[in-house]
This record gives sequence, C-alpha cells and structure tokens, in this order.
Amino acid sequence: MLPTPDRLFGQKSQSWNTKRRTSLLLAVDPEKALPELRNHIVKLANKNTYPEMPEYLEDHLKTNKAFLFMDTSGSDSFVVLSTHTCPYRKVRTLFVLAAFCGEGDADKLYGEQVDQLAREAECTEVEFVSSRRGWERAAKKYGYSPVEVTYRKKLNG
Repeated sequence: MLPTPDRLFGQKSQSWNTKRRTSLLLAVDPEKALPELRNHIVKLANKNTYPEMPEYLEDHLKTNKAFLFMDTSGSDSFVVLSTHTCPYRKVRTLFVLAAFCGEGDADKLYGEQVDQLAREAECTEVEFVSSRRGWERAAKKYGYSPVEVTYRKKLNG
C-alpha cells in the first residue's frame, strides 16, 4: 500500500514545494475527485489510444488497487499509481498508471515525488506504459504491430 504524501513530507511540504519550484502531490479520495477529472482522463486515454483507460482507472481506484494523487496548487493535474511485484524478477515496482499535467510535463513536475513515493512503498523501480512507439517503423518491416512500450527506471538509494 502506498503512503500518503503528507506522511512523507509532513509540515515541511510548503518549504519543500517552494525550494523545488514544483507542486506537491497529495493523496485524495477518488470518489470525490473522479467526476472532476473524468474529462482529463478521457483526453489522456485518447492521446495514448487507450479507450478503456477511464473505466480501468476508475475500477482500480474504487477498489484500492491504485491510488490517486492530485496537485496541491488546485490545478487539475494528477497521477494514478499502483504497486506490483514481478513474479519472474521478484522486484517490487511502482507503476504509473496515468499522469496528467495541465501545465506541462508531468514527469518534470512530479518525477522526484513519484520516486520518493516509490521508495516509501519499498519499490526499487518505477514503470509506465506508453503507446508512443519509437520502434514502430522497424517493427512493421517484420510484420509486427506494436501495442505499447514499457519504460522502467531503477531507483538509486
């Protein structure tokens, strides 16, 4: 289970936020937030060609398989995270199911906080899947049609 960012950053969150020039993510109740975020989730799904994304996220959030973190600045930016352990590699991973930032690059804005949440959840890696493919042209030559690509990074310390 993921810790809440307020437990991670406590009362120091405002100074942390100012020094980093980034917004702070806080865990929120998905039941309250989903109606406001639904349009952004649909845009994200269309951008990444995942039409089933809204229902998948809603199901995972409502059943506590995933956790919603929203920007404290009041913007509609958010990330949806879950954890899993790879049965083959025996590695615990924080998986970014969705990241939306109305004001730019979600990874640039929230990357450090996501890494910190991963460490607190005892994960050694962060992963996300994207339908944006760099290998698509070469794959077509061999009869493949790419579906998605998984990106992974190992966390230091």
